[in-house]
Amino acid sequence: MREFPVSNLEKTFVLSGILQNKRLDGRRFHEFRKLEINFGKEWGSCMVSLGETKVLAQVSCSIERPKATRANEGLLFINTELSPMASPQFETGRQTDTSVLVNRFLDKCFKESKCIDLESLCIVAEEKVWNVRVDLNVLNYDGNLLGCSSIAALAALAHFRHPDVTSTGDQIIIHTPAEKDPIPMTILHYPVTISYAVFNGGEQIILDPTSIEEGGASAQIILAVNSYREICGLHLEGAALANPSFLLALTRQAAETAAVLVNKLRAALAEDAQLRSEGSTVAGFTECIHLDTVLALSQDRQKLGSAADFAHLTSRTDRMDLQDGEDSSGGTRVKVEKVGPGIADLITKLEFDPSGVKNQWMSSSSDDESSGDDETKQGETETTQSTRSEPMEDVVIVEPENKTKSKPKHEIYLSGDSEEEDTVMLTDLNPVDK
Repeated sequence: MREFPVSNLEKTFVLSGILQNKRLDGRRFHEFRKLEINFGKEWGSCMVSLGETKVLAQVSCSIERPKATRANEGLLFINTELSPMASPQFETGRQTDTSVLVNRFLDKCFKESKCIDLESLCIVAEEKVWNVRVDLNVLNYDGNLLGCSSIAALAALAHFRHPDVTSTGDQIIIHTPAEKDPIPMTILHYPVTISYAVFNGGEQIILDPTSIEEGGASAQIILAVNSYREICGLHLEGAALANPSFLLALTRQAAETAAVLVNKLRAALAEDAQLRSEGSTVAGFTECIHLDTVLALSQDRQKLGSAADFAHLTSRTDRMDLQDGEDSSGGTRVKVEKVGPGIADLITKLEFDPSGVKNQWMSSSSDDESSGDDETKQGETETTQSTRSEPMEDVVIVEPENKTKSKPKHEIYLSGDSEEEDTVMLTDLNPVDK
């Protein structure tokens, strides 16, 4: 389970912290992360969170023919899905070494330890049995995937109910939940997986490693232990450990940790069963959402002090924003607006563009009128100047008779294509010479 890429600098940093008896998340060496078990509204749906490692489990069943070698036993199939949603190094539709390890380890652990009574899944010997399928969907990967997956699979199997069946000769009747209550799975014991990361050849050992700690470890030991202190599975990865007493010491520690985890699992199952028996509304996976805690990278705003502490702050920008008023300094103003208790936002007000031109995005009506008057006056001035530059002896302007409005005397109208103007061209301006 070393598919998580870890750089050499990260490995050195983790190792230096381990040598100083420190972990990145502040835990002690033999301290487990926070475990949360939430059940869905349907039977057999469960979500387990172990720190930031989250696994969603769903159990389903169907009727199939049994194996020829075990004609009176039901079938159990475990499938693990690792997608890019869990971690970027995983690919959709491709079996990785991690997914193969989880499938094989849990399958051998559950079947060889006989924690599930497969004979109770038999309907008709050699003909029809229940095929129970456990789908594990990894939502987020942050180390100790086997430990989180084992708890999720056990919780989903213990929570699952399959329909009741009545066999009358060659006919089999599958009853709905309204007709007969579904039958729970028969689980004899709960083997949970405990993971250890080994550093410096066994000198430092940490429990429940994260993904970066797994990448920097020299070896990894995975034990499957139940509440009866029985070892149900063992997996070694990395450098070999030469001291046998070292493994025995780890198994004793793992047995104590497994007893605590199994008690939490049974308490969660008992609480869910009590809610359903009382007829209360099951919240489902909505309890997985924690609104009281927000991660550092998920905050949409930062908590600031009072508005008076930030009134002296100013800001500069090279882009044009919306105009929100004028400032005597002609620059950028910053307004502190209170959003909530202990929370404030800085609102920037840009009055003028750095080029010196006033912002035209939010021009007021008075500005529009003044600018329109200026353009009219400028156009009239240019018209007058261009008219005066031409020889006045060649053109005589006669105002149209249908013109109702009188124009100022100083305005001069040039000839053109307008229908409202009548132009008379005089070719001889000196009648005396005739």
